[in-house]
Amino acid sequence: MLKFLTSSTESSQSASGGTDPDKTGTDEPPSTSSSTGEGVNDWSNINAILKQHEGSHEHTSNMLKWRELDLRLSRGKTLHHIEMTALEAERKRWLDVLTRLISITQSLAKRNLAFRGSSDKLFQPDNGNFLKEVELLAKFDPVLENHVSRIKDGETHAHDLSKDIQNELIQLVSDRILTTIVTQVRDSKCFSIILDCTPDISHQEQMSIILRSVALKGQPAIKKHFFGFVNVEATTGLSLSTVILDKLTDLKIPFDSCRGQAYDMANMKGGIS
Repeated sequence: MLKFLTSSTESSQSASGGTDPDKTGTDEPPSTSSSTGEGVNDWSNINAILKQHEGSHEHTSNMLKWRELDLRLSRGKTLHHIEMTALEAERKRWLDVLTRLISITQSLAKRNLAFRGSSDKLFQPDNGNFLKEVELLAKFDPVLENHVSRIKDGETHAHDLSKDIQNELIQLVSDRILTTIVTQVRDSKCFSIILDCTPDISHQEQMSIILRSVALKGQPAIKKHFFGFVNVEATTGLSLSTVILDKLTDLKIPFDSCRGQAYDMANMKGGIS
C-alpha cells in the first residue's frame, strides 16, 4: 500500500520567493522502493508512479501471497484450520476410547468382578479383568485396535489404562450413579431406611445404609438402594443416629421425608443415650 505524504514545498517556496531548480525540472517518477518505503509527494507524476508500482516485483509477489491466502481461507486450507482439524480428530479419538473404557468399567462393576491382577501391562497372563477386556475388544473394535497398536508401537505414553485411571473411572461412574439415585429418592418425596452393623476383617464396626423408595419414572416400582458402608465409633443409639443423620445431610436428603426405619439385627448397646 502506498503512503502519500503531504507536500511542504509550497511553504518553502513562499519563504524563499521561488522554486529551487535543483529540486524540480525532472519528469522521471521516483523509484518503486521509494514509493512503498518512504511515500511520495509528486502528485503530478502519480499515474506513472502507480503504473510502475503495479508492475514491480514487490507488488506482484505480495499480490500472489494475498491471492493464495484468500484461496486457502475459502477452502479451509490455512495452517490454523489444519491444526484445528487435527486437534478435533485427536479429541474425538480420545472421546471414543474413554467411552469404551467406561463401558468396560460398568460391565465389570455390574458383575462385581475384580479389575486388576498382579501385572499392569497389556498382553500379560495375570494383568486382570480390565486389561483383558481391552485386549478382547481390540480384536474386533477399530478404535481400541488403533489405541492398543499405538501403545505397542510406542507412539503414545498416555494410554489411560493404568490403575490410577481405573480408580478414577470407577469413582466417576460411582458419583454419577449416586447422583441419579439421590435424585430419584428426592423425587419420591418419602423413603424408608434400613441399617445394619457388622465388623469388618479388622474389627472396625461398620454400618450399611439402604434407602427404600418408590421410583416414579415410567412404571412405578419399589427400589432399594445401597449407599455404602459407614464407619461407626460406637453402636449406641445416639452414635448410630448421629452417623445416619450426617450421611443424609451430606447427600442432601431431608430426614423429614423418612417414613420408616428398620434395623436388621443392628447390635445397639447401652440403650438410648
